[in-house]
Amino acid sequence: SVVTFKHDGPWIVSAVVGPSVELDERNAALAAPGGFGGPMSATSAAAIVTVAPNYGADGAGSTTYALSIADASSGLATALGDLPITLVTVNATTIEARYNAGADLAFTVSINPTSGLLTVVQNVALEHGTDGGPGAAHDDSLTLAGKLNAVVTVMDSDGDTATTPVGIGSVVTFKDDGPSIVSAVVGSSVEVDETNGALAAAAGAR
Repeated sequence: SVVTFKHDGPWIVSAVVGPSVELDERNAALAAPGGFGGPMSATSAAAIVTVAPNYGADGAGSTTYALSIADASSGLATALGDLPITLVTVNATTIEARYNAGADLAFTVSINPTSGLLTVVQNVALEHGTDGGPGAAHDDSLTLAGKLNAVVTVMDSDGDTATTPVGIGSVVTFKDDGPSIVSAVVGSSVEVDETNGALAAAAGAR
């Protein structure tokens, strides 16, 4: 009873947010001139969060990924109708962004539970705050900063776990699109013939 073996568990030393996921509405416009040619999608080039785990004395086990909502009010709205968008949890790895009282889907964010790859699928154009001519106004960005977390869990070989939420909304980016004039064709001519004026004046002199 005096010989005791105390347990050990894993912990996460550090967590670094990885590559961004960027969707450019220009690509959707090119797919369907005159409208949003969605849905369009983008996936991170690597795990959206890279962690440095310490598994303790029990040794390495596994790392898994999930998603959680930090703030359901996304701060975003649809370009058509300016309808506010709300984040809704579907399951541990999928979050939907819905509008029109939840009836319609604006975009979906999902994470691969094993690889940590993050995928965003956009279905409608979003309202961007900068208006104006070509340049910055056609290319301003929106993010989900402060709205979305990746939840990373490390498990040692004994089945003990450590979990940490990491904000990833700042690397989910939606870029704007702007209108363009594809062609301009001059129409039919407008012709004034002074002969008609002279004839009218001659008739009035009679």
